[in-house]
Amino acid sequence: MLTEQRHKIILEKLKQNGIVKVNDLVNLLNTSESTIRHVNKKSLIVVTNGLNHINAIIENNINGYILGGKVKNSTKAVIGCDALKSIEKFRFDKCFLGINGIHLKYGFTTPDSEEAILKENAIKHSDQSYILADESKFGEVSFVKVGNLDQASIITDCKIENYEKYIQKTKVKVVTD
Repeated sequence: MLTEQRHKIILEKLKQNGIVKVNDLVNLLNTSESTIRHVNKKSLIVVTNGLNHINAIIENNINGYILGGKVKNSTKAVIGCDALKSIEKFRFDKCFLGINGIHLKYGFTTPDSEEAILKENAIKHSDQSYILADESKFGEVSFVKVGNLDQASIITDCKIENYEKYIQKTKVKVVTD
């Protein structure tokens, strides 16, 4: 089956159910889990400020960049003006960010202003932005605003409370294994 055909089937399932499990797609499309996840390592370039992510990038033989700057000990994330200067050089097709709070009124928030400005710039320099969040982040508000809900789609692992209200403001994709 051609990649385009698989993509079409996956999108149809998402539209029908709102939720698609990787294992269900493996069975439906008679293919491997790694094929379902559609990551082309040859053309993929990852830019991160997370020291925890760099080993996975290297171990998976993915081209990667790590932002330079001050290391925040509690999260092992690179932050600060040097990291901001680094990220401003890049343009992204897709941006995937973790977040601390997702609120219908206050948008995407995080507790640290230096992390917030990096995330805000990553969204600004991306064609498409995605917020990765579990159920505990919804309805939460942290100290610093990163962006409005309409600036990024949300990818989460379960159907959330107030789902209908969130999908009026942004796309919400529920992905489970």
